[in-house]
Amino acid sequence: MSVLLTGGTGFIGLNVAEALLDEGVSVVLYAASPPRPEAEAALQGKRGRCVFLRGDVLDKSQLDSAWREHGITSVIHGAAVTPDERRELDGGAGVVQVNCIGTLNVLDTALKHRADKFVYLSSIAVYGTSTVSEPLLDEEGTAGKPENLYEITKFAAERMALRYKQLTGLNVTAARLGDIFGPWEYETGVRDVMSAPFQTTRMAMLGRRARLPRRGHKSWVYCRDVAGAVVALWKASALKHEVYNVSSPCQWSVADWCDLLAKRYPHFSYAIAESAKEANVRLFADNAPMSIDRLREDTGFEARYDLRRAFDDYMDWADKHAAMITG
Repeated sequence: MSVLLTGGTGFIGLNVAEALLDEGVSVVLYAASPPRPEAEAALQGKRGRCVFLRGDVLDKSQLDSAWREHGITSVIHGAAVTPDERRELDGGAGVVQVNCIGTLNVLDTALKHRADKFVYLSSIAVYGTSTVSEPLLDEEGTAGKPENLYEITKFAAERMALRYKQLTGLNVTAARLGDIFGPWEYETGVRDVMSAPFQTTRMAMLGRRARLPRRGHKSWVYCRDVAGAVVALWKASALKHEVYNVSSPCQWSVADWCDLLAKRYPHFSYAIAESAKEANVRLFADNAPMSIDRLREDTGFEARYDLRRAFDDYMDWADKHAAMITG
């Protein structure tokens, strides 16, 4: 039994891979680029067996070969391009191809080979402008109002995956991942804006001064909690719903993170910029919290990392992998 993990060498993919391998599951990392040497070494030390396959979600023959050669039984589909405004303008067609057509290709392959589970890694982005207009993001009650290209393609791909379930009976679950940060976040070439905790941690390690456009308060969720939730959804024998928010009950600000960084790195400092133009840290919207009642009730999952615990764990990881942050 093996899990096909598309986008497996990216930020979220590596965290999910670690969690699966810790459970003794065999994982096939399917991605356009191999894992960094640091990541490969970490994955090979786990209980489960890990194999990397260079592949493209736009190539159905590669997907088919991967399935036949490695005894794959289920899929966690995370391959995606997260564009900034420049890529929206210059490479929008490529974003749509990977995020939407790629998802259909993986769905087709999973159906052809009778996958027993298909977990689609969706995003808080599907809520679009509702993230700042609503007090709480609920899977059923909050309307999706996607605006930018990433939001639009993630919304479309999620709906396509769930429509596929209706048409074919494929066992599809969508996990809407919240505002994520933590280990294995690095420059991959397909994620154009890094998380604010990553940006400020890089500045701290380089001894630079961060200028925030605002405090940046929201429900930041640590990547190890995200991976644990995704695996819990993948393992669940019977789920009551098709869509689950994955987030944290802990709310804090990027300024709170910077306070901790300043204590650890004496050459680092930060301030709130007087204008957005003066800021050197990019922050996305201060999103409303996501309801995680469904996730708790149906899987028993509970987030383990508050601000302090996440900071300590991330700093321990950063000490060992500094080049992935500062390089």
